[in-house]
This record gives sequence, structure tokens and C-alpha cells, in this order.
Amino acid sequence: MKILIFRISKGEPGGVVEASCPVHFNKRRAELEDKLNAIVPDKIDYENNGYKDYLDEQLWKCNKLRQGWGIPKLDLRGNEEEWIENYILGARKYWDIPLHIFKNDDMCHDAAGRFKMFTETMNDVDLGDIVIIPTHSDKQHHDSKHFTIATVNGKYFFDLNEKYNDFGHVLPIKNLKVVPYDTLIKAIDFTGYYQRAVTEVKSHYKLHQPLLDFLKKNYLN
Repeated sequence: MKILIFRISKGEPGGVVEASCPVHFNKRRAELEDKLNAIVPDKIDYENNGYKDYLDEQLWKCNKLRQGWGIPKLDLRGNEEEWIENYILGARKYWDIPLHIFKNDDMCHDAAGRFKMFTETMNDVDLGDIVIIPTHSDKQHHDSKHFTIATVNGKYFFDLNEKYNDFGHVLPIKNLKVVPYDTLIKAIDFTGYYQRAVTEVKSHYKLHQPLLDFLKKNYLN
């Protein structure tokens, strides 16, 4: 049974999640630059499009846990190099990243890192794995006193709502339960390394045993 820490968040660059660019990626650089230059940005208006209400409704009414960085053509079950290229092109179109940012490999490293993070977590779940959603409840999108626990109920899939053009990454979940932080598990336990979009709490991590004890006491019984 895996335990994942899952941050409900929108896309756009955020946090440092890097990996090496694919070896052959440079061969497509000139073609990619031409595509970038031809793009007319259509920036997603996260501040006014009501995405938090959408994510909450999908989670609590439809049992769909959605993640950002899920703009068009970013299905994690696809080819890595194509995914990285689509991420870079999408960053220009949907997040209006300035063209000069693409002149070095930073965006490629960021895209490769995000692909690695998501494929090793969201795209590698099994039935019965546990998902922890910090500072979130059915009453508040950001709840400083509670967090939510859920059980994975199916494989990852990609399902894009064209109204938002993001949040296409989906985990089917069940058995949602809101629990308060206590002396065993505190909000601060999910900071630092666990502030990435999705993180697996592996068995040798310091947090694993306290979290497992908490789950056995408050959720798995």
C-alpha cells in the first residue's frame, strides 16, 4: 500500500521539480522554437474562472481527485519526449510564459521533472493506495485545521474540461474522510519536501510510521 501526499493546485510553473532533458531532445530545438514563435497565448484566467469550486465539486461529488499541470495533450500515459514538448508549448500558450524563458534548457528540465514526478506517483497507483490531501476539507478548500484522506479506486486517467483547459490528471478515489490534525500528525509534517504536487511517503521516510499509525487508528479500521 502506497501513501501519497497530494496537493490540490493549479498548474503554471511552481516549485523546483527538475530532471534531465531526454538525450535526443536538442535535435528538435529549432522546430520547437518555430512552434513557440507561432503561438498566440490564450492565458488561463485562474483568478476568475472558479477552478477551486470545480475541483471541490469533482472531488466531493464525483470522487475525482484532479491535479493541475494537466493542460491539453499532457496525458501521462503518452511518450515522454512528446509530453515534454507539449508541456513547453502549453506553457507558452496557456500560461503565457515569456519567449526568452525558452532560450535555455530550464523549461525542458522542469517539464522532465514534472513528468517523472507524476508518472512515478499518479500514474503508478494501485487499488487501495492511500491519498492524503493536506489542509483541505469538504467545508473549506484551504482548511488549516483539517486534512482529507481517500482511497485510490482505479487507475489514473486523463479527462480535460475545456472550460478550464487544465486539471486533466485524474485519480478515481473513494472513502473520503476529513480528520483534524492532532499531536501525532500536525500540519507542519506536510511541509518542505511534501509541498510538491504529489509525493510518495516511502517506507524509510521519517513520516511513514507515524502516518501509518494515524491511518490505522483513524481510517483503516
